[in-house]
Amino acid sequence: MTTIVSKVTEISETTQGIQAPDGWFTADEVHDAYKKGEKDGIEKGKKHYVDQNTKTLTYNLPLSANKAELLIKSLKEKLDISVPIAYLRIDGIAKFSVLILIEKKDFLSDKMREAYAISQQIEEEENQPFEISFSFAMNADNISNDVIDADGYKLKHVSAKTA
Repeated sequence: MTTIVSKVTEISETTQGIQAPDGWFTADEVHDAYKKGEKDGIEKGKKHYVDQNTKTLTYNLPLSANKAELLIKSLKEKLDISVPIAYLRIDGIAKFSVLILIEKKDFLSDKMREAYAISQQIEEEENQPFEISFSFAMNADNISNDVIDADGYKLKHVSAKTA
């Protein structure tokens, strides 16, 4: 075994400094090209991934806001339910959650069944790849914005009437 290693070392030492003929490459050149290609490929892949995700989110974020506004408008027009505040959470580049705050009198009324039905219709509209879910909570003075923020709701919609 020692003899083979020493012969490989001797061959390697004898080829150092020799320029490979055209169309031929040394093992070091092939290895370096592979490593550079691998590094370039990874960087290009990362850039493509970030660009695609940014493009998708740039399209889907306004779409989620529009759907939330559609629900708010529908609640007002169809059920006379005013939404003073809504919060939007980005769960993924194509997945969003909206928390709708409803006044106590409306939240405790029978109108909420229809409100859930309307929200479900909007959730089920075909917009692939896109998913939105709506939740309702009763608006109260003791609702903590810090808790809502901690739950990941980073965007807030305030109706013009309450602004």
